[in-house]
Amino acid sequence: NDGDWDPVTDDVGLDGVADTGDRGEGDGIPTSGSGTPFPGEPNVDKTDVSESDQLGITNVQRFPAGSLNFSAQPDRYFWLEYMVPGEFWRLAPGQLEEGENDLTAASSFFPMDAGNTERFSYAVILGEDPEDVLSNREKAQETYNADYQFAKAPAVPILRGVPGDKQVTLYWDSEAEMSYDNFLFKLGFPGFDFEGYRLYRSQDPAFQDIFTITDGQGVRTFLKPIAQWDVRDGWSGYSDVDINGIKFYLGANTGLKHSYVDTDVENGITYYYALTSYDFGAPPFNIAPSESPILVVVNELGEARLGKNVVKVTPDAPVAGYQPAEVTDLT
Repeated sequence: NDGDWDPVTDDVGLDGVADTGDRGEGDGIPTSGSGTPFPGEPNVDKTDVSESDQLGITNVQRFPAGSLNFSAQPDRYFWLEYMVPGEFWRLAPGQLEEGENDLTAASSFFPMDAGNTERFSYAVILGEDPEDVLSNREKAQETYNADYQFAKAPAVPILRGVPGDKQVTLYWDSEAEMSYDNFLFKLGFPGFDFEGYRLYRSQDPAFQDIFTITDGQGVRTFLKPIAQWDVRDGWSGYSDVDINGIKFYLGANTGLKHSYVDTDVENGITYYYALTSYDFGAPPFNIAPSESPILVVVNELGEARLGKNVVKVTPDAPVAGYQPAEVTDLT
């Protein structure tokens, strides 16, 4: 143990969850999950990357996308070609490789008995330009060094959409409002840090047409919302902590809502809506607000797989002869 285990906040037992009464909880000593299917307590052995043995990546290969046929080669081929240490593809200085490519990365050799589990840490770093890539690499390294313990966004809300005549009705749950950030609590800041919701609308399933707000370096950073609601509390206006020269807008103490009717739409046009939750950050510790992700994946064919906070809605006029529901007083 490297000494970062905290008996006040980390003594949660073998299952890694507080208040379950499992083995090791509240006993005043670190409980490791090594050799068990459980994670163990935070900041010890399996849950502390700085305490684990590191082999690193020992084999990297690059090849045109889709060219590797896993069913046409025996296991021995993949073992020798892609898992034995030594082969390490690198991009030559000044060289650019355009097009679709696949990468394989392996870490070997180490003993692994049947039924054992080993943990891997792997980062894919992207950016708008070389400076953005390097900045994101630094953030990834900081995240790793912190054992992946950092301020996190509130839970992702569940969004529903109902089409209407020249309108779309949206509604969502309130689960995100009970999100708890243990990292901020350890810093002496409120753990319940939910602050509000942001609603986005786009005709692009990837929301690229509203990804327009840039940071101080001109790198696209935020999407432009069509509506926002926040808790009536002491947090409002722009956050005191900037993100590369841009500040997150916390809201205007509007109060929360759980439904919205969008009338700025046209019949027959498909719209994508995304609802995110966000917190107020922790300015005394230079922590900017965090916003939950938009859960959507668009494949190479343009087909979208939508998560629970994204809906696809096409408003339309009612069919001919439609009669709205009526309520009759029978008393």
